[in-house]
Amino acid sequence: MVGYGNTVRGDDGLGPCIVAGLQDVVASCAVEVHTVVVPQLDVTLAAELTAVPLVIFVDAREDADEEAVKVQRVFPAALPLTLRHTSHSVGIPDLLRMALEWFGARPVCYAVLPKGYAFAFSERLSPNARRTARQARSKIVEIIRACRSGSLGIGRTASIENPDRTPARSCRSPARSTRPRGR
Repeated sequence: MVGYGNTVRGDDGLGPCIVAGLQDVVASCAVEVHTVVVPQLDVTLAAELTAVPLVIFVDAREDADEEAVKVQRVFPAALPLTLRHTSHSVGIPDLLRMALEWFGARPVCYAVLPKGYAFAFSERLSPNARRTARQARSKIVEIIRACRSGSLGIGRTASIENPDRTPARSCRSPARSTRPRGR
């Protein structure tokens, strides 16, 4: 699980906050969960995707949609992969493509995107963001439980929505530890 965002920009810190607070909660799912908290996505995360059958990225979103938490299945970016010369240009589909092309990794991927409300300089989440954080945690636990039960199709042929149609590994496979990242 990867939580990312700027923890000194108010609700932009939702991703790190949610992921940092989930380790104990997901223990009830009877599956090994590794967490990584980073200020932004970078290409080095692609290597870490080789050890996991499922990856969940958590990041605050700032939009006009009133839905508290969006959950999206994410697939690798189409080829050719063209990255710009800025670290802010790496997105989840880009990381998945790098993991596939460079390391042969095919984790099933979800993005959990809680709504943020206040992005000014602050180390605190807004009251609305704290509510969406609770809802996001519940959605993450649902995804992990579905993976554990096999209802996500992990370990079988990947979903028809997947343009690569590549099989993913089982959630029951042991995962290696990922190294935690500093802010």
